[in-house]
Amino acid sequence: MPLPLAPVDMPTAFAYHARSMSQDASSWSAETVVVAAAGPVACEVDGAFVILEPEAGCYFGTERVGAFVWRLLEAPISVGAICRQVVDAFEVAPAQCEADVHAFLRELHVHRLIDVRGEPAAS
Repeated sequence: MPLPLAPVDMPTAFAYHARSMSQDASSWSAETVVVAAAGPVACEVDGAFVILEPEAGCYFGTERVGAFVWRLLEAPISVGAICRQVVDAFEVAPAQCEADVHAFLRELHVHRLIDVRGEPAAS
């Protein structure tokens, strides 16, 4: 059963209007740190989020799992930590979750809704 990140077919995982995807996150690892960008304005509506990217004048929508991930992105968090929390909160296989979360984050990044902070510093 695919992770229902959005009401569109996977791996799209994110309902959006505007530019097409031109970038991928294939080089991201579980240690890559991501965070919601400062510019977009998000509003929760019935357990989902509507996100406005004012610079481009575009709006985006998430569903329940996408909203869960968006809440996690309020503070810097690793991709691996997002996947672990989604697996713990929803009935989804870890491998499917990883693929779906990567697709969702990739779309968020392409539309400048998240910032990628890279790999954490070695301790």
